[in-house]
Amino acid sequence: MIVFLAFLLSCEIKQPIDTKNESLTFNGISVTYDDLKSSIQEVKSQEVRRMAEKHFHRISDEVPGFGGYFIDKNGNYTMYLTENSPRGISKTLAAKEIRHTNRNFDGSNFIIKDGLFGFSELSKWRELVSAFVLGNDMFDFVLSSYVNETINRISVGIKESKFTEERINTVIEFIVQYLEIPVEAIEFEKTTPISLESFPNLSGSLGSYNRPLVGGITLRYTNQAHPGCTIGFSGILDGKEVVITNSHCTQVTFGTSSHLTFFQPTHGIAANIIGVEYKDPNTSWCGLSNPFHNCRYSDAAAIEINSNVDIGLGLIARTNSFSSDFTPGSVQIDTNNPVFSIALSVRDHFLKVGDFVHKVGRAGGWTSGNITKTCVDRNYPGPEWWKLICQYGADYYSEVGDSGSPVFSFLESGNPAAISLYGIHYGRTGAGAGSSGLFSPMSGVRQDLGNINVDDPNSDFGQPPPGGWPDPDPPPPCNPPDPCP
Repeated sequence: MIVFLAFLLSCEIKQPIDTKNESLTFNGISVTYDDLKSSIQEVKSQEVRRMAEKHFHRISDEVPGFGGYFIDKNGNYTMYLTENSPRGISKTLAAKEIRHTNRNFDGSNFIIKDGLFGFSELSKWRELVSAFVLGNDMFDFVLSSYVNETINRISVGIKESKFTEERINTVIEFIVQYLEIPVEAIEFEKTTPISLESFPNLSGSLGSYNRPLVGGITLRYTNQAHPGCTIGFSGILDGKEVVITNSHCTQVTFGTSSHLTFFQPTHGIAANIIGVEYKDPNTSWCGLSNPFHNCRYSDAAAIEINSNVDIGLGLIARTNSFSSDFTPGSVQIDTNNPVFSIALSVRDHFLKVGDFVHKVGRAGGWTSGNITKTCVDRNYPGPEWWKLICQYGADYYSEVGDSGSPVFSFLESGNPAAISLYGIHYGRTGAGAGSSGLFSPMSGVRQDLGNINVDDPNSDFGQPPPGGWPDPDPPPPCNPPDPCP
């Protein structure tokens, strides 16, 4: 990472090119430079606050110069502040907001780092990069962009096989000349295209016949050649009982196929029929100005379950043990403690780098790891320019066959253990240790499919009282000589 930043700061920006008679192509659409400049100004004039980042925006409103925070490998909350931000009051105000997401936070493990940029300006620049670099045919080697709160920069992912100085300079020239983003705010990283994880062979307990239908077990559709995937979770959508899996696990990615039959676990047997595809919306134009992109917010599809098939609402299969060292976890269901109970999914989850998450998939089993990237816009493999908005990465282990797996964290132990559902896994970038598993957050699933109820109705985990959760405890005293709020 340091190498890439140092390399960036040593690059020479070329002289502006003559653009009087030139145009660019976005998603196959020719756009003149005059139109491009007009669109850029329109995007700059808009204030975009992503739901997944509202916690950071709320802190930014209270804390001048707040540049984001994350949990480091030692469990410390590490926050960036610009040089003009008063340390004492900023730390106090940030601690108050952090308690909204972690009521046990006492401020003792708080580290302050010097940052160059505030989160508000980084997020605004990220929208420009996402709108005008991702999907730009001139930069078909750029695969992702996101605010990287661990280094206080915008990270731009370039296809590893095309990671060259010449290509980096081309992107820098465009970003500096047209988007007017300072070069110091950009960091480049090597990445690989998304590898989707469907699976051709079925075996193991998570791959066997299971009723009721719960998250973590296998499914497939009519086509004999169709690779198997994993059920993410069951729920109630538009008054119908459904299970959720990945869109790419259906016949048409990002499009509903009428009467497409699904089976659990194997196809071709009438007793294994569970239902038909119900909802998998097409992509939609998501350019903030000119329609440069076909976008979705999740790789998710809903299958309506037949009336003669039982679902385990709010339940996910639990196996004998989990792995946290990038090795396969158990796929054998724990007969004494066979399920997790989804106790919370209705609250908006704020996910940050360092959060510990779990995944249960029919191939890689029960695995776990830490979130490594948040709210990443990614180009998605397909016949046209597709983009997934605000996706997450984590370093858990996964295998081909885990597409659709639920991603979650623990709320409390017990039988069944209460969990908080974060989203569904759909693939990874790279291979081996150090690569990233990818998942769509629940906010994205709901944005695409609608308001789906997935909580276990029998859960006795404490729900928020009428009017919502109470305000957190008073923050620790501020540090003189900074004034107290």
